[in-house]
Amino acid sequence: MKLYTFMGNSPAEALQKAQKVCGKDALVVSTKQLKKKSLSSPALHEVVVALENREEEPKIDLQDLVGTKRVIEPKQKESSERLSRTRSKSDSVILELSSQAKTLSDRAFKRSAEQSSSIKAKENLKPQLSKMQHALEQMEQTPSAKPENLKQEIETLHQKLDTLTSLIWEEKRDHKENFIVPPEFAHIYQITKKSGISPKHLEEIMRATIQEMPSYMKNSPTTITRYFQVLLKKMVPIRQERLLLDAPQTIMMFVGPTGVGKTTSLAKLAARYAFLSYSYKVGIITLDSYRIGAVEQLYTYAKMMKLPIESALDSYDFKRSLDRLSDCDIILVDTVGSSPYDRQKLGKLAQVAQESGKKIDASLVLSATTKRDDLEEIYENFSLLPLDNAIITKCDESKRFGNIFSFALETNLPLSYMGVGQEVPDDLMSASSDFLVDAIFHGYRHEVHV
Repeated sequence: MKLYTFMGNSPAEALQKAQKVCGKDALVVSTKQLKKKSLSSPALHEVVVALENREEEPKIDLQDLVGTKRVIEPKQKESSERLSRTRSKSDSVILELSSQAKTLSDRAFKRSAEQSSSIKAKENLKPQLSKMQHALEQMEQTPSAKPENLKQEIETLHQKLDTLTSLIWEEKRDHKENFIVPPEFAHIYQITKKSGISPKHLEEIMRATIQEMPSYMKNSPTTITRYFQVLLKKMVPIRQERLLLDAPQTIMMFVGPTGVGKTTSLAKLAARYAFLSYSYKVGIITLDSYRIGAVEQLYTYAKMMKLPIESALDSYDFKRSLDRLSDCDIILVDTVGSSPYDRQKLGKLAQVAQESGKKIDASLVLSATTKRDDLEEIYENFSLLPLDNAIITKCDESKRFGNIFSFALETNLPLSYMGVGQEVPDDLMSASSDFLVDAIFHGYRHEVHV
């Protein structure tokens, strides 16, 4: 019996070399790690296999075989065969599993360039992955040289194969141009994809990240995630609150679809400007004469905060209301909720704002739960005003925030405030790219908002 030593960056790689040289009849004697993986160099593992004496020597490539060949003396043969029998079951499972891992890995990469659906590839691999899991359970019940290390390596292979099957772009081939996400970027790709970011934006951002990120940073998943998050934060347009309040007088009009929380957002900002963060003199005007409940609610808020409030029905009334509140530093204007498709009503609202003769800051109020395509269509129809910023409400009711990111990126409409609950005046915060990107990766977290 002869012993051969093989080395590789992982046990699986060393086992593949052993199988290539010695065939499937070789018995694994021992495995061990010679050097741990570092930022500058890969790990180094050694695998020793035993091969029965035969007339023809195996054809050995010096790149596959590292070490020396040793012949076992007859007096050692009995003990060696006994050792081989005790380990043959687990080691043969490991050797076969390594071969399967290599085959499945190659097959997954090939399918990523030929198929347009990752789901189909994953379904085809399920029987093989199940077989690998069964083999792993057998190995756990069989004595081995280093079961802890072997188990960890096999689990890593299992996870990587599962990841490789989901790396295929789901867009049409003529759009994606056979673009494949490298395995080290698979984690952030899957997270951002599930968050609802536009496929077009996601592809552009992933391409830029892969091309621009320094190679030394790609060795650490943590570093890759941080780099990607910083890139996303720089892309989100945010309007700083001080830029709005620096004007001698600010007239802020809240517009948007029905039910998004315009009146509640106005009340929160009235308290913020008058008592919480600032001490401005705040006045309120309501153009919503259609909903009795909304008018009563706004009058109740104004009475509680002891703020002046006016009601207007048309352009003439609106100009008179502005004149009566001319001594206020900030005037907040509530409007009736409108369907994005009711262009006649939107046209009248734009006319009221234009005929006032004042510079009006129009804030489009949107719900975080609205689909990405609907957000962009709402923006297009409400742009008759025109719009200056966006207020995102109901962040606490959404699990995905990629739609908000893509909306801001596509329209270049800066975000000014974000509503994170129904409590007045507490559940409101200045828009933050840090908050939005954190929500994309982790969902809404109440303890994060400030």
